[in-house]
Amino acid sequence: MVLPLYLAMTAREMADADTPPPHFGWMACHFDPDGPGLRDIPEAMPPGAMLILNDRVPCRGHDPARIAAELAEAAARLRCDSVLLDFEREPDENSGMVAHALFEALPCPVAAPPGFSEHSDRPVFLPPCPLHVPLAKHLCPWQGREIWLDVTRQQQTITVTPDGTQYLPAVSTDRPDGGRFDETLLCQYLTDITADEVTFTLFDTPETLKQKLRHAASLGVVRTVGLFQELK
Repeated sequence: MVLPLYLAMTAREMADADTPPPHFGWMACHFDPDGPGLRDIPEAMPPGAMLILNDRVPCRGHDPARIAAELAEAAARLRCDSVLLDFEREPDENSGMVAHALFEALPCPVAAPPGFSEHSDRPVFLPPCPLHVPLAKHLCPWQGREIWLDVTRQQQTITVTPDGTQYLPAVSTDRPDGGRFDETLLCQYLTDITADEVTFTLFDTPETLKQKLRHAASLGVVRTVGLFQELK
């Protein structure tokens, strides 16, 4: 089984696409900077799509009841498959109240990051699994819960010296190729050995990403979400 990958698209990407992907996510919805509700709820989406609410505009003084009513109406009208609260800011009283109101009001599944969903039975939305961490370990704290997983093609360097090990994001934006496949981490890796250190470059390819999706399904992940421009 390969999990469906919901590709999150902007309004411009959606307008430019000849056809939407099989599993579409609208990522433009956000808090209104000038009022208590929301901005950029779409007029139309393909049935069964995911509506994504982000917090690039901070949730400050927004009305949980109004936001819940707006999104409940939109989810029913657009026949949404699900709603994702893609909140990157730390929870506070206002954003926590908004999340709780949406959990209670929406007619479809609603997922949120751990800080917003750890005290509920709603789906939890987890960040991408770091390349140096086995996927089972990344998911372990949330076993028994419905898990949605953020996925992306990642690249990372691990440098081992006599003084210790450093785990860093890769500096280069170029996509490497070749290397060997790691059966545990489900990624490719390259090795550079000098007299003073060993550097491993870990990276994903389209094929390793497919293997991770299959493995995620076997471990209980229900949905996966990625950015259209990274994974198209």
